[in-house]
Amino acid sequence: MIEWFTHLVQQTLESEVATGMTAGALLLGAITFVGYQLRSLPRRTLSLMERQFTVTLTIYGEDDVFYAFSLWLANHPATQKSRRLNIVTRWEDGESLHGAQRRIHKLTPGPGVHVLRFQNRWFLVRKEVSQPGNNNGDTVRSGRGSGGSGRKTETLTITTHGRDPAIIQRLVDAVSDVQTSKDTVPVYFWAGNGYARCTERMKRSMSTVYLDEALKQRVVDDLHSFLDRRRWYADRGIPWRRGYLFEGPPGTGKSTLIFALASLLDKPVYIINPSTIWDDGALMQAMNEAGGGMVVIEDADTFKVTQERALVRPQPHHGGREMAVPAAVWDRSRRGDEEGAGITLSGLLNAIDGIASAEGRILFITSNHPDALDSALMRPGRIDVRERLGLADAAVARQMHAAFFPEADGDAFIAGIEHRLPMAPAAIQNELLAGGHIRPAQLALVEAA
Repeated sequence: MIEWFTHLVQQTLESEVATGMTAGALLLGAITFVGYQLRSLPRRTLSLMERQFTVTLTIYGEDDVFYAFSLWLANHPATQKSRRLNIVTRWEDGESLHGAQRRIHKLTPGPGVHVLRFQNRWFLVRKEVSQPGNNNGDTVRSGRGSGGSGRKTETLTITTHGRDPAIIQRLVDAVSDVQTSKDTVPVYFWAGNGYARCTERMKRSMSTVYLDEALKQRVVDDLHSFLDRRRWYADRGIPWRRGYLFEGPPGTGKSTLIFALASLLDKPVYIINPSTIWDDGALMQAMNEAGGGMVVIEDADTFKVTQERALVRPQPHHGGREMAVPAAVWDRSRRGDEEGAGITLSGLLNAIDGIASAEGRILFITSNHPDALDSALMRPGRIDVRERLGLADAAVARQMHAAFFPEADGDAFIAGIEHRLPMAPAAIQNELLAGGHIRPAQLALVEAA
């Protein structure tokens, strides 16, 4: 660029139209240009050296490894010297409450620049936080488009000298070994522009899910078969995805079974509430970002987008009577309601099994009223396994009593509730918890149930 500018000045000065004023202006411009270049030379040289002789890793707050890296930093000695700090929460085994886990709040480096040492090498760690509403490229959308979260976005940039990225890989491997607890399952919820870590729950054994044993075994066997046959699916051109619908009355253990399965397979749980997602693109992103985790849409029949289009809906008519509205008319009204407000049924279906839908995903949908769900949602490829979780009979009630109070006789308890059976396992649990039945030594067992 300097050669081009010099050539332009020379051509202008040698031209016939050049005047003293023109020559002076060009000379002043040339001096200014050269001065600017000389001023920026150190910065440009430093930037060039940084690009050529350092390796840099950037971790965004939405990445799963961000949380693990925050925990790793919390345990690093350099954190003790930091003056700007954040809080990171994890679960650890407690010494009280009969061994129950407790939340531990650890200090981790906050926004700013931090220096630390790892494997005899110095690292520069820069943590940046973008406030919602900032007018920059990292702005977090707030309001309806992001589920109204307006969350801050965090970024970690790790830089070290050298050109070999292997040292960064070793650092990532060390960070990945930092786990919250082998006895917990992380639960995430979609927060508009990414998943937010909601909590970590103690793993739950399948033996504490009080359902028909054959039903539980069918689901477990199907999941294992699905996870073990990725190559089998690929060889036959079948998308490697699986969808489950758990239906039944409230309190029958639909969500409990999902969490127990996540505990069994050691997979995180990703919860999506369609009513908080503004458009079909965000829904596709939410589905795909869950990766190989368990995606859960609870009480799907409560969302308008999932409801059956072919139904003939009763509508108020003159004189308080009702008339049937044809499905085609209902669909036009429905599309008008959906336009510009929330996801569409086609968007939901494409997110579940469309071309852009990620493979390896396990989807769980729960419903109290499955007949209200659209038939397009229920077809194989979207819902592959459908199980109904019913009310508990006397045998299940006796099993629950034995788990809660192994030393007590359950005959009196069964006799007291027999006239109300069958009933939801959640209602039976409330009966077991009522009346001061729970003794301190049994508290941990009850919490697990």
